[in-house]
Amino acid sequence: MRMKKNMRDTSIHDHDDDHDGGSFDDGQASRVANAVVICSPVEMDPCKEAIATTASPSSICCRMVREQRPCLCGYLNDPNLRPTINSPNARRVASICGVELFPTCY
Repeated sequence: MRMKKNMRDTSIHDHDDDHDGGSFDDGQASRVANAVVICSPVEMDPCKEAIATTASPSSICCRMVREQRPCLCGYLNDPNLRPTINSPNARRVASICGVELFPTCY
């Protein structure tokens, strides 16, 4: 499976005398975190109410918006998802969560 390969490629196994090997430096943690993003619109389910209404997004919704950020261009290019993702309420939710919803995708 490609994701497992990526995880091995980004994991650091070198040890030195001054390092216990139990933690990553910031760059290593970032590479591992980026390797595990799975683009799945279902991950955005906690945001359904906030997108469908004017309700404030929950903390779980905001976490999912931030986690799914690398996937937004793909969602915008999907004709089934675009009307929802491109809606004013979706933009509002993303803004409240501190995410610029529309990167340059085109």
